[in-house]
Amino acid sequence: MLDPVSNPPNWDLLEQVALIEPQVWDAGPEAVGVAIERIKEGRIKNVRSRSTNMDVIDERQHVLQSTMDSLQDEVSSLEERLPLLSKENEALHERYAALSKEIDAQKKNFETSFDALSEDYKNKFSTALAGFVEDQKIKAPVELWQEKETEHTERRNKAWVGYLLALALVATLIVVIIGVLCFGNEILERVLTPVGCDPINKPELCNGFSFRGMIVSGSVLTLLTLALWFARIQMKEYLSERHLALDARERRAFAQAYIGLINEGDSVTDEARDQRALVYAALFRPSSDGIIKEDSGIDPSLTAALSKLLSK
Repeated sequence: MLDPVSNPPNWDLLEQVALIEPQVWDAGPEAVGVAIERIKEGRIKNVRSRSTNMDVIDERQHVLQSTMDSLQDEVSSLEERLPLLSKENEALHERYAALSKEIDAQKKNFETSFDALSEDYKNKFSTALAGFVEDQKIKAPVELWQEKETEHTERRNKAWVGYLLALALVATLIVVIIGVLCFGNEILERVLTPVGCDPINKPELCNGFSFRGMIVSGSVLTLLTLALWFARIQMKEYLSERHLALDARERRAFAQAYIGLINEGDSVTDEARDQRALVYAALFRPSSDGIIKEDSGIDPSLTAALSKLLSK
């Protein structure tokens, strides 16, 4: 007899037996026995399957335990490295703060330098533009005075050559006159005595007025006077052209110096306007040589010409 304490019934088996269909019960004990055997075989298979699953579960549990041990080791290692990582993190934060400050300082320096460069560029551009405008304004006068300087320089050189030629002509005439006076007695007697004068045969004709001598001596004196007058005129023209060339050079240099001052400074202040007014007044003032004056006509008298030349 079954003891429910020492040998308890298999309620799962009984529950499955109770679930056998009525047709099997009606078929007789053999059919019921076959159904029970089937139920037992199914339970054995389930037990075996559960055993296999338990082995897999045990194996997986062992793997999980190994993994947990490994993770625990890694956690312990991380906990040991955590202070070092914290220090490294603090060092990185400090370095980041220092770099941020340095970047901010460099940014401010760059902005300051950029503003200074921008302001300097604007000033230089304004100065260059003002210099270009002023240069264009007085470019034509500067070219005019440069041409006038070249022209007056060429005329000065020509006047100097003419003066030297006039001096050579005067010296030649003086040498010829002195030579004739010292060594040309026969020529003087022949030129200065009246026509037909013969001291031996006709001495009475030598006491009269010599028209030929007057013409020759007057011509010589007139030629000498003209040569002296031409030399004087050439000298005055040389001095005048030299003065005008220096004046043109001075005006051109003044204008170029003013352009240089404009390129170095501004052109808006009152001082710059005063400088501009001075430059314009210097460029367009009337030209005066201060040397050539009105001369009277040519005086054929040698003494009058000499006295007039010496008085001036």
